[in-house]
Amino acid sequence: ITCIEDRYIICHALYLDQLGSCIAIAETRDFKNFVSLGEVSVPSNRNAVIFPEKINGLYCRLERPQNIDGRGRIWISYSPDLVFWGKSQPLDIPHTFWQLQKNGAGTVPIKTDKGWLEIYHGTVMTASTENYYLGALLLDLDDPSKVIAAPEKYILAPEKIYECVGQVPNVVFTGGAVVDKEGKMLIYYGGADTCMCVAESSVDKLLDFCFNS
Repeated sequence: ITCIEDRYIICHALYLDQLGSCIAIAETRDFKNFVSLGEVSVPSNRNAVIFPEKINGLYCRLERPQNIDGRGRIWISYSPDLVFWGKSQPLDIPHTFWQLQKNGAGTVPIKTDKGWLEIYHGTVMTASTENYYLGALLLDLDDPSKVIAAPEKYILAPEKIYECVGQVPNVVFTGGAVVDKEGKMLIYYGGADTCMCVAESSVDKLLDFCFNS
């Protein structure tokens, strides 16, 4: 959910039966009345987040189109009206071991003086499951298609029992973060697709991680 000016833009996945899932968008001002903008991508696509402000006059979206083999990477797209999207291109993120299968957007990008801070997920296939991890990257403020920093290390792995055992095992999957005035960050994430969890960090710590890991 992204707040822009006086309205909230909600990205969600929409399942199209045999075609798979696509991105859909709804708007609300009060969380009582909603306006659906319908399907705004082709399948198979999901894990979309909207930047909290227009960039060069356009809305900006991170998303994860998925290949037929189940792999997928973070792409960026732009729109004048939230309906028609284009200028799409993949982000240049290292294919490190914990995101060999796919990576996808997580939190709404957080604006810092060093760039857009994004907490995202990556997955790797093991003999038994698809393990999920969380990573951090930094995008250019004026051109977020440019990756400033993307550490090869991850910031969170499924280790606790509630992250490893549940509906889908070995999952940490973020959907949002909150930053207070002092820069403390609360990262909300799903554990094993069964419970909601929260991890605490700070903008300064994650920026240092991006540049020095």
